[in-house]
Amino acid sequence: MNWKIRFYSGLNKGVETELANGRFIIGSDPVQADLILIDAGIEAVHLILEIEEEGIRVIDWSCEETPQQNGQAINQGEMLLPCNRQDAGMLIWSYSTVKQQLPANPDELTDNHIKLINSQQQHTHKKRVIFIVIAIFSILFVSLYLLFLAGPAEIDYIQEQHKLQNYLNKEEYKYITMRIEQDKQLFIVGGYVQNNQQRLLIKRYLDNNNLNHQLNIYSIEEIKQSVKYILHTMGYNHIEVNNSEKVGWIDLFGEVRFINNKSWSNLATIFKRDVVGLKGINNHVKINDDHLKKLVELLEQYELINVLIYNEKENNIIELYGYLNEKQRQQFIELQQTFNIEFKQRYKLKLIKADNHIKKKESRLDIKGISLGRSPYLILRNNMKYSINSILPTGETITAIEDNKIILKKNSQEIIITLKE
Repeated sequence: MNWKIRFYSGLNKGVETELANGRFIIGSDPVQADLILIDAGIEAVHLILEIEEEGIRVIDWSCEETPQQNGQAINQGEMLLPCNRQDAGMLIWSYSTVKQQLPANPDELTDNHIKLINSQQQHTHKKRVIFIVIAIFSILFVSLYLLFLAGPAEIDYIQEQHKLQNYLNKEEYKYITMRIEQDKQLFIVGGYVQNNQQRLLIKRYLDNNNLNHQLNIYSIEEIKQSVKYILHTMGYNHIEVNNSEKVGWIDLFGEVRFINNKSWSNLATIFKRDVVGLKGINNHVKINDDHLKKLVELLEQYELINVLIYNEKENNIIELYGYLNEKQRQQFIELQQTFNIEFKQRYKLKLIKADNHIKKKESRLDIKGISLGRSPYLILRNNMKYSINSILPTGETITAIEDNKIILKKNSQEIIITLKE
């Protein structure tokens, strides 16, 4: 039987994909997951499924909540019913045969399940009577059980406290602490573990022993992934993220050429605000922008600062855009010679003729530099950086920054600034 999966939550809401038999991993880690989801709340290995001819089984999960089928918790290894609603933390999904059509609304899955159960049930008078009798006996049994627990509850509570302390007495849990609010009989377990799997094992222990608990455990692996992601969005792709000697702290190493002065100076604040569980960072990153500082100095010295704009690209090439007259061209040659003497050909200046002077005038832009990294941005003469979707001081919105052009939009008008040799 060929199966397909459909998602009802997140960025992939409404997406369907066919599944091949075998182990299938859903998560946010591109290295481990077969299907990658980047929504908030999705773990690195969120859900492990086994695709079989008969259907789909749930092998394991990393979300804190036990996955549910139509609102009912499932067991590990349980075969899931097709065309039924499945919940795994923030993830809502279902599956069916390739030829079947799944509804667009996940609530319709539950309705279909209820209708299926109702259609299969035989509402005979005999079964209704049996159900009523069983219900009465169940109520009596639960009442007697609660009365039985009322006496020895405190003893069981103390025993569970010792059992939990023994369970946490392991090397991998050395940064875990436990305290108890006795009036609420609440176990508060907090601290740090190396990875999500260790946190999940503690969560399962507490759930399996029916302990009333509050879990405040953070995964160092997840903290590092979050720090790397934020650095990546800021354009710092080559910074090394390591564990610090102080638990809950992160060490940063490496060298960068470009920095956003405002975001870089507030790096620790940004991380503590956006990375849950992070206590702080030790920033050992070396900033190497001496060549750009020297270039700006030379542009001012040779009176070309208002004529040329620069853009550092890969392979240590710095492109300069603009039109030069004879005198300015000679000044640029002298500038280039001075620059080469200082940096000994480690960086190469490349002059590119750009027909963007009319468009610049039209858009009233005063561009100082361009970065075409993973997160492209413009640098204006006010030394501020503007990335895609930013609104410029002149009122235009940046819609694209590419190798050969910059696209702006104001009201319904699109302005294209072309950069070409």
